[in-house]
Amino acid sequence: MTTLSRRNLLSARWRKPASAQRPPWTIPEPAFIAGCTRCHFCIEQCETGVLIAGDGGFPAIDFHRAECTFCHRCADACELPLFELERTQPWTIQAEIQTNCLTQKGIECRSCQDACEPYAIRFAPHLSGIAKPTVDLDKCTGCGECVRGCPVDAIRITPAARPEMRDAVARNEV
Repeated sequence: MTTLSRRNLLSARWRKPASAQRPPWTIPEPAFIAGCTRCHFCIEQCETGVLIAGDGGFPAIDFHRAECTFCHRCADACELPLFELERTQPWTIQAEIQTNCLTQKGIECRSCQDACEPYAIRFAPHLSGIAKPTVDLDKCTGCGECVRGCPVDAIRITPAARPEMRDAVARNEV
Protein backbone atom coordinates (compact mmCIF):
# COMPACT_ATOMS: atom_id res chain seq x y z
CA MET A 1 0.00 0.00 0.00
CA THR A 2 1.29 3.42 -0.96
CA THR A 3 1.29 6.18 1.62
CA LEU A 4 0.50 9.72 0.61
CA SER A 5 2.25 12.79 1.90
CA ARG A 6 0.02 15.60 3.13
CA ARG A 7 1.35 17.85 0.38
CA ASN A 8 0.48 15.36 -2.35
CA LEU A 9 -2.91 14.70 -0.82
CA LEU A 10 -3.81 18.39 -0.58
CA SER A 11 -2.50 19.20 -4.06
CA ALA A 12 -4.43 16.30 -5.64
CA ARG A 13 -1.22 14.61 -6.83
CA TRP A 14 -2.59 11.31 -5.63
CA ARG A 15 -4.81 11.08 -8.68
CA LYS A 16 -3.78 8.86 -11.54
CA PRO A 17 -1.76 10.99 -13.97
CA ALA A 18 -3.31 11.73 -17.35
CA SER A 19 -2.15 9.55 -20.17
CA ALA A 20 0.72 11.05 -22.13
CA GLN A 21 0.27 11.92 -25.78
CA ARG A 22 2.18 9.32 -27.74
CA PRO A 23 3.74 9.84 -31.18
CA PRO A 24 1.39 9.92 -34.18
CA TRP A 25 0.06 6.67 -35.62
CA THR A 26 0.87 4.63 -32.51
CA ILE A 27 -1.17 1.61 -31.52
CA PRO A 28 -3.53 1.88 -28.50
CA GLU A 29 -1.89 2.90 -25.22
CA PRO A 30 -1.94 -0.46 -23.35
CA ALA A 31 -0.37 -2.31 -26.29
CA PHE A 32 2.12 0.52 -26.85
CA ILE A 33 3.30 0.44 -23.23
CA ALA A 34 3.51 -3.35 -23.27
CA GLY A 35 5.55 -3.42 -26.49
CA CYS A 36 7.80 -0.36 -26.28
CA THR A 37 11.37 -1.16 -25.20
CA ARG A 38 12.17 2.53 -24.49
CA CYS A 39 15.13 2.40 -26.86
CA HIS A 40 14.50 6.09 -27.77
CA PHE A 41 15.31 5.57 -31.46
CA CYS A 42 12.07 7.43 -32.24
CA ILE A 43 13.08 10.35 -30.01
CA GLU A 44 16.52 10.56 -31.63
CA GLN A 45 14.97 10.68 -35.11
CA CYS A 46 12.33 13.35 -34.38
CA GLU A 47 13.06 16.26 -36.72
CA THR A 48 11.49 18.95 -34.53
CA GLY A 49 12.35 17.66 -31.06
CA VAL A 50 8.71 17.37 -29.99
CA LEU A 51 9.30 13.80 -28.79
CA ILE A 52 10.74 13.40 -25.31
CA ALA A 53 11.29 10.59 -22.84
CA GLY A 54 8.16 10.88 -20.71
CA ASP A 55 7.07 9.05 -17.58
CA GLY A 56 8.77 5.69 -17.30
CA GLY A 57 11.04 6.55 -20.23
CA PHE A 58 8.28 6.02 -22.80
CA PRO A 59 8.21 8.40 -25.79
CA ALA A 60 5.76 11.25 -25.35
CA ILE A 61 4.88 14.45 -27.16
CA ASP A 62 5.71 17.81 -25.56
CA PHE A 63 3.97 20.50 -27.57
CA HIS A 64 5.62 23.21 -25.46
CA ARG A 65 8.92 22.29 -27.15
CA ALA A 66 7.83 22.04 -30.78
CA GLU A 67 5.13 20.89 -33.19
CA CYS A 68 4.71 17.56 -34.91
CA THR A 69 5.28 17.71 -38.67
CA PHE A 70 4.03 14.15 -39.25
CA CYS A 71 7.33 13.27 -40.94
CA HIS A 72 7.11 9.52 -40.07
CA ARG A 73 10.70 9.47 -38.80
CA CYS A 74 9.63 8.15 -35.39
CA ALA A 75 7.66 5.33 -36.99
CA ASP A 76 10.44 4.53 -39.45
CA ALA A 77 13.00 4.33 -36.63
CA CYS A 78 10.92 1.89 -34.59
CA GLU A 79 11.84 -1.76 -35.13
CA LEU A 80 8.67 -2.97 -33.42
CA PRO A 81 5.07 -3.00 -34.71
CA LEU A 82 4.02 -0.03 -32.57
CA PHE A 83 2.84 2.22 -35.39
CA GLU A 84 -0.11 1.91 -37.78
CA LEU A 85 0.90 4.06 -40.75
CA GLU A 86 -1.97 2.78 -42.88
CA ARG A 87 -4.41 4.89 -40.82
CA THR A 88 -5.36 8.12 -42.55
CA GLN A 89 -5.38 10.19 -39.33
CA PRO A 90 -2.23 10.27 -37.19
CA TRP A 91 -4.23 10.69 -34.00
CA THR A 92 -7.53 11.98 -32.67
CA ILE A 93 -6.51 15.13 -30.84
CA GLN A 94 -7.31 18.78 -31.41
CA ALA A 95 -6.53 22.26 -30.14
CA GLU A 96 -8.78 23.77 -27.50
CA ILE A 97 -8.66 27.42 -26.41
CA GLN A 98 -8.78 27.83 -22.62
CA THR A 99 -10.41 30.64 -20.63
CA ASN A 100 -7.07 32.25 -19.76
CA CYS A 101 -6.66 33.35 -23.40
CA LEU A 102 -5.56 36.98 -23.57
CA THR A 103 -8.55 37.87 -25.75
CA GLN A 104 -10.81 36.94 -22.81
CA LYS A 105 -9.07 39.68 -20.83
CA GLY A 106 -9.53 42.29 -23.58
CA ILE A 107 -5.97 42.02 -24.91
CA GLU A 108 -5.43 41.66 -28.65
CA CYS A 109 -3.31 38.59 -29.44
CA ARG A 110 -3.23 36.36 -32.49
CA SER A 111 -0.14 34.27 -31.79
CA CYS A 112 -2.02 31.00 -32.20
CA GLN A 113 -3.49 32.02 -35.56
CA ASP A 114 -0.08 33.14 -36.81
CA ALA A 115 1.44 29.78 -35.85
CA CYS A 116 -1.37 27.63 -37.28
CA GLU A 117 -0.26 26.37 -40.69
CA PRO A 118 -3.49 24.56 -41.61
CA TYR A 119 -5.40 27.79 -40.74
CA ALA A 120 -7.60 25.97 -38.25
CA ILE A 121 -7.61 28.92 -35.83
CA ARG A 122 -9.56 31.96 -36.91
CA PHE A 123 -10.62 35.08 -35.07
CA ALA A 124 -14.27 36.05 -35.13
CA PRO A 125 -15.40 39.63 -34.45
CA HIS A 126 -16.83 40.19 -30.98
CA LEU A 127 -18.92 42.97 -29.42
CA SER A 128 -16.06 43.84 -27.05
CA GLY A 129 -14.00 44.93 -30.06
CA ILE A 130 -11.42 42.21 -29.47
CA ALA A 131 -11.83 39.30 -31.90
CA LYS A 132 -12.10 35.89 -30.22
CA PRO A 133 -10.33 32.73 -31.44
CA THR A 134 -12.25 29.74 -32.74
CA VAL A 135 -10.85 26.38 -33.80
CA ASP A 136 -12.14 24.77 -36.99
CA LEU A 137 -12.07 21.18 -35.78
CA ASP A 138 -12.27 19.83 -39.32
CA LYS A 139 -8.99 21.58 -40.20
CA CYS A 140 -7.13 21.07 -36.91
CA THR A 141 -4.49 18.34 -37.25
CA GLY A 142 -3.42 18.41 -33.61
CA CYS A 143 0.15 19.32 -34.63
CA GLY A 144 0.56 21.52 -31.54
CA GLU A 145 2.33 24.49 -33.12
CA CYS A 146 -0.27 26.82 -31.58
CA VAL A 147 0.65 25.61 -28.07
CA ARG A 148 4.24 26.76 -28.28
CA GLY A 149 3.23 30.10 -29.78
CA CYS A 150 0.77 31.05 -27.03
CA PRO A 151 2.35 33.50 -24.55
CA VAL A 152 0.00 32.52 -21.69
CA ASP A 153 -0.30 28.74 -22.24
CA ALA A 154 -4.00 29.06 -23.09
CA ILE A 155 -4.13 26.23 -25.63
CA ARG A 156 -4.44 22.57 -24.77
CA ILE A 157 -4.31 19.65 -27.13
CA THR A 158 -7.12 17.36 -26.08
CA PRO A 159 -8.76 14.17 -27.34
CA ALA A 160 -11.07 15.01 -30.22
CA ALA A 161 -14.77 14.98 -29.54
CA ARG A 162 -16.84 12.44 -31.39
CA PRO A 163 -18.39 14.02 -34.52
CA GLU A 164 -21.91 13.88 -33.07
CA MET A 165 -20.71 15.70 -29.94
CA ARG A 166 -18.93 18.36 -32.03
CA ASP A 167 -22.15 18.98 -33.95
CA ALA A 168 -24.12 19.31 -30.71
CA VAL A 169 -21.58 21.78 -29.31
CA ALA A 170 -21.74 23.81 -32.53
CA ARG A 171 -25.53 23.99 -32.17
CA ASN A 172 -25.20 24.94 -28.46
CA GLU A 173 -27.12 21.85 -27.39
CA VAL A 174 -24.57 20.74 -24.80
